[in-house]
Amino acid sequence: MSRKSSFGFVIIAAATAASVFACAYEVGPPVSVDGESPPGAPSVEAALVADDTTAAPVDEALPLREEEIAGLVRAIHREQAAEATLARTRAYTPALFYYADLVATNNTTALDIQTVTLDMRDLVPDDGPWVTSREPSEAGVARLNQLAGMAFDAAYLQRQLTVQSELLRLVDTKLALEPIGAELRAEVTRLRAGLVVHLERARALEPLFAIDAGP
Repeated sequence: MSRKSSFGFVIIAAATAASVFACAYEVGPPVSVDGESPPGAPSVEAALVADDTTAAPVDEALPLREEEIAGLVRAIHREQAAEATLARTRAYTPALFYYADLVATNNTTALDIQTVTLDMRDLVPDDGPWVTSREPSEAGVARLNQLAGMAFDAAYLQRQLTVQSELLRLVDTKLALEPIGAELRAEVTRLRAGLVVHLERARALEPLFAIDAGP
């Protein structure tokens, strides 16, 4: 085994162990959220207004190259890590902080693993139409930045519930069905496992923020 391959496997093993530990990290016991938000913070109702995202249409029937799948997986991890890092610094309740910390840690670890895997395969991710079509709207992220207190926590959690569900559908109906190599398939499987964990934790937090997820 070459030095490059040996080093890569060591990094992947260490990062995988960190990811498993992070997935087992509990969000924490329910906390009281009866306190008032800081003065000037928008209302929770205003924070839950849906993003006016207008994504470019993509023909889902078209096959994806491995480079495109790698680019899409990377973009998803980056987006989730960035928004979770923001939430971790702005969280008003301990429960939201622990949840955001989990999402940020898992996605950052997954990015590290993917970087090593792609380097070993000399596979360059392609940030093509599939990536640009599902980037979060700048208006939605900007709205999160303007919120504070309970309004921020509720808006971020609602965004997570929506986005995680959409990403799971994308994985199950598209990415998991593409004929790809074993290493890249492992990346897709890791992405899906993280989405399932994060969505389950988000749903468990719903009662704390009185979010109506619908039927």
